[in-house]
Amino acid sequence: MHKRPLSFYLIRIVALLPIALVLVGAAGQVQRVAWGTGNWLGEYSLKWGMGFFLFVLFCLALFALAFLATCFPHKLPAANYQTPSLLRWPVIVFLILAPVWLFQYTYWGMILTSLSFRVLVWGLAFLLVASILTRQVPMPNEQTLLISILLTGSVLAAAIPLVNVTSHPFSLEWSEGNRLWDYSTLFGRGLYIYPADQPLVPFLDFGRQLIGGLPFLLPNVTIAGERLWVALVAIVPYLLLGWSAFAATGAKRSTIFFAGMWAFLFLRQGPIHAPLVISAILVALAWRRPLWVSLPAIMLASWFASVSRFTWMFAPGMWTAMLVLAESSATANPLPPSARTWGRAILLGVIGAASGYFLPQVDFIHARGAAQAASDVLLNQSLLWYRLLPNSTYDLGVLVNLSLAALPLVAALILLAARNDWPLSLWQKLALVSSLLAFLVIGLIASTKIGGGADLHNLDMFLIGALFVASLAWPRLEAAWKESPRVRHIILLMAFLPALFALRDMQPLLRAEDLERLKVLTGRENMYRNDPNLLGLLPSHEKTERILDAIRNEVAAASQDGEVLFMDQRQLLTFGFVETALVPEYDKKYLMDRAMTDSFQPVFRSFYADLAARRFALIVTDPLRRPDKGAESSFGEENNAWVKWVAAPILCFYIVKTDLDDVRIQLLVPRGDSPDCALPH
Repeated sequence: MHKRPLSFYLIRIVALLPIALVLVGAAGQVQRVAWGTGNWLGEYSLKWGMGFFLFVLFCLALFALAFLATCFPHKLPAANYQTPSLLRWPVIVFLILAPVWLFQYTYWGMILTSLSFRVLVWGLAFLLVASILTRQVPMPNEQTLLISILLTGSVLAAAIPLVNVTSHPFSLEWSEGNRLWDYSTLFGRGLYIYPADQPLVPFLDFGRQLIGGLPFLLPNVTIAGERLWVALVAIVPYLLLGWSAFAATGAKRSTIFFAGMWAFLFLRQGPIHAPLVISAILVALAWRRPLWVSLPAIMLASWFASVSRFTWMFAPGMWTAMLVLAESSATANPLPPSARTWGRAILLGVIGAASGYFLPQVDFIHARGAAQAASDVLLNQSLLWYRLLPNSTYDLGVLVNLSLAALPLVAALILLAARNDWPLSLWQKLALVSSLLAFLVIGLIASTKIGGGADLHNLDMFLIGALFVASLAWPRLEAAWKESPRVRHIILLMAFLPALFALRDMQPLLRAEDLERLKVLTGRENMYRNDPNLLGLLPSHEKTERILDAIRNEVAAASQDGEVLFMDQRQLLTFGFVETALVPEYDKKYLMDRAMTDSFQPVFRSFYADLAARRFALIVTDPLRRPDKGAESSFGEENNAWVKWVAAPILCFYIVKTDLDDVRIQLLVPRGDSPDCALPH
């Protein structure tokens, strides 16, 4: 028998390290939950102590199996088996949904938060799915393993936005409620008590207003219905873009289907706002079409991108020119792009760029909206370069998270080039590299702007550009998959890593009464100091109704004396939870944006004058605090700007009448005295 070299085993032992780290981390998670539950052995209760030790034995058995499968596969022959056809697909569906159910729809999702533990559960699920699909254990083939990772990972990523589909009337995140109000203003202004001849312009560009506001074309849309629409918008366009981009490769329908799932996983790492995704869909569908089809489609894509965010105005034209120039020839020694190719690329690219710049200026439907007027302000906001590195606002920082998101794809493309499997001329390489580099630089700079750097959404143009490059290379990657184990491993990594973003972010939406159940599960009576707010739990349905009644009463009483300003929680007006005349000025998102310039803006002149004149009989806002924070705190600079320009001036003229901590709301009324307020200027 041929003796394997020592390097063979060393490589495989190194490959076992991630598995060992996951198992140790998972055991550590269970130990942290079990410790402190009793005094049977140390601080273990009998139930949790036995459970922990059995879990450790289970992890040791899994590692032994992984060791044999990696280092001595010949001693672990695969066993074929038959699953009854009536059970096969129900079991597969159960395994796909099990991690979502566990981490997003049960109490355990609040307790088992370790990424290692979650990777273990998900890993077991996709390995079992792959084994059932191949009817082979314990070593399913790599193709089925890839399919299983894509299926389970896509369901994980799709579940994230769906968790917020609820009828809870109050805002679920910092800006969620006011964003729902923004969406309603295009088609639902009749919902408000507000003069019909007065403009109603939210702090949101037209593209996002249009997409988010479509449900308001229907009568009596509910807050749960609008949240469902917002969740679907965070899923469906990504899938459509992936399928559109890969359909042009001529691959089989099954290949296009799973490639689209990978595209969904890849782009959800941003995440990316829907208008840019829709503009990219138009590019994907049009760039290979005849000019009479592609030109108007690219013009529409560029216009829609520009009226959705002014920084996107040139993206569709650049993507199109890149795709036209970089489409690979079938020859081993590719020729430079022909004059016809150059002409088409320049024509579509220039027309796209010009459309993005000039068409919105026609403004025949006021498409740029209030947010477009903020472009000059955005250019004057601070750049916080430290957010590219690990920091309190975004764990590992933009650069590390971007590397996890994009490096597997970059590595696959580099490997193709090294193997000469994807022949490109110099001009084609320049078209790809220069376009992606431009998008990357713009995205990194935007990510350092104050108010940003908490995710990868500012890398949106780069991520979509990388997706388009992947679609061009996909036929070559398919061919290399069959020949190169290294390519197969990288493609598996391309599917695996994006799902980690979803696993990390999964969390159930629980209510305060669930805290008692959490205590029972963990055996800890003093868990979380008996404060459901520390976990972000929603108040009970009964308490929610009591809070709503209190707000209604306060608003009704204040409306007799003057205007009521909803700086926050404007969705209460949108969906009829509270009735009063709308005051559209001074939305908290708008004020925060102006505050982050750390300079006196025109809006503050009128805002401070209205505060001093006690214009508002009641102000509804999220809790206002005065403490400054440093860079070691999450969004420390943003907090300080808000305190300086907004919170402190308000608290000088108004006092807190009611503090509703359970829903993060304060009700403020004018002071009775005349304080001497030193306002910023």
